[in-house]
Parts: sequence; C-alpha cells; structure tokens
Amino acid sequence: MDQGNLVSEQIATGAKLVAEFDKSIPLRAAFWLKDADEGYWSIYLVSDNMNNWSHSLANKEIRRLIPPGSSVWLESADVRVLGSDTPLGKGAIEVQGRYKGTPALRLSHTMVGDVYPAALFFYAMPATAAFPV
Repeated sequence: MDQGNLVSEQIATGAKLVAEFDKSIPLRAAFWLKDADEGYWSIYLVSDNMNNWSHSLANKEIRRLIPPGSSVWLESADVRVLGSDTPLGKGAIEVQGRYKGTPALRLSHTMVGDVYPAALFFYAMPATAAFPV
C-alpha cells in the first residue's frame, strides 16, 4: 500500500469492505492505521466474533470480498482482522466509543491499545454496534 497519505479512493474502497464484511462477521471497530516505523497503511477490522471464528475463515471472507487484482486501492494483504479482546482491538473500541456519532475520524500520533501509530482513520460504525458505557 502507498506510504503517503491515505487518499479518498482508499477510504471509499475500505468503506465498501467494512460494510460487506460486517454483514457476515459483525464489527465493533474499523480503521486504517499507518505504522509509525514502516509508514505502511493497513485496514483493521475488529470483531467480538473473532473469538469464535478462526482467522482462516475471516481471511477467506476477505479474499472473497477483495479478489486478486480487483482493486488498485486495497489488497487482501492490507487487511488485518482482530478480536475485540486484543490490546489494539480494545483500544480501537475505546476510541470509537469516545467519538460515537462522529461520521469519520482522523487522528495522528494517538496511542491505541498498545500501538502508537503515525496516523489513524476510523470509520463510523453502525448505530447497532455496542460501545462500552
């Protein structure tokens, strides 16, 4: 993935992935993260159900939604799926809950769980997503 800025085409392509993935595996948080060391963007999908789903099934779903060569803006290798019980997953849900109602959220140099990324872009989650009180 591009090491520069997150562009609108990446955001739009990621939004389609988030909406489709959420239909089969409900999400608690979804966000792009730019690694502070490497400078690469990856999209993260956080679900409670990852505790019950194997990563191979989630990866199969990602490959179904992003067939090889189908997009210049997103490849299956750019997607990371996390359980809501992981430090980064918990941190993302906390951030998502803090900004509930915000359509989309850009942050930079903000600690999320146990990660200190260069930049973040959070997607708004459906109103049905459960947030901690």
